[in-house]
Amino acid sequence: GDVEMGKAVFASMECGGCHKIGQEQGGDKGPDLLPVVSGKTASAIRSAIFEKSEFHAPYEEKVTVKGMNDLLSYLLSFKKMEAKGV
Repeated sequence: GDVEMGKAVFASMECGGCHKIGQEQGGDKGPDLLPVVSGKTASAIRSAIFEKSEFHAPYEEKVTVKGMNDLLSYLLSFKKMEAKGV
C-alpha cells in the first residue's frame, strides 16, 4: 500500500478523532495506535479494524481493499519509525 494515501484514508475515516499514533496529534477516546501496531501483524491490525467492538462499528463497508492496504501501510510505517528510534 501507499503510505501517503493511507494517511489520507486515516483522515477521511476520521480515525484521528479517537486515536493518536505515538506523538502524532489525535483523540484520546480510543487507544494510542502505536503500541497496537508495534505488537501486531498487518493481518491482526486489519482484523481489529474490521471487527465490531464495543467502541466502534466494523469499517469494512467504509473503505476499499486498496484503501485498507494503504491504511495498513501508513500504520505500519510508525512501527518502522519506532524500530529506527525516530
